Amino acid sequence: SMACRCGAYAKALHYKEAEYVQDPEGAILGSDGLISIYDHLGQQESAVGALVNAERCFGVRRREEWFEKLQRWDDALEAYSSQQKSVSNVEDGLELS
Repeated sequence: SMACRCGAYAKALHYKEAEYVQDPEGAILGSDGLISIYDHLGQQESAVGALVNAERCFGVRRREEWFEKLQRWDDALEAYSSQQKSVSNVEDGLELS
């Protein structure tokens, strides 16, 4: 957090990656999270890799706004569409009851 405020993003990345092992979702979120740090360092692909890894290995639920923040519009659209389908399926199930 302090490293981000000082503009020492490489140092902040070091600490956030260590935190990621303990708490992947917590390390990704926030203004000083991995997504923001990778974005400041111009490493958007690394941020996407961290998101995919957190989803696959740690069961972290995909958040649509993560892709928006990375300007990955196709991935954001896919995530929002998937979320909308799951909500529609739940609503359809409630109507049948």
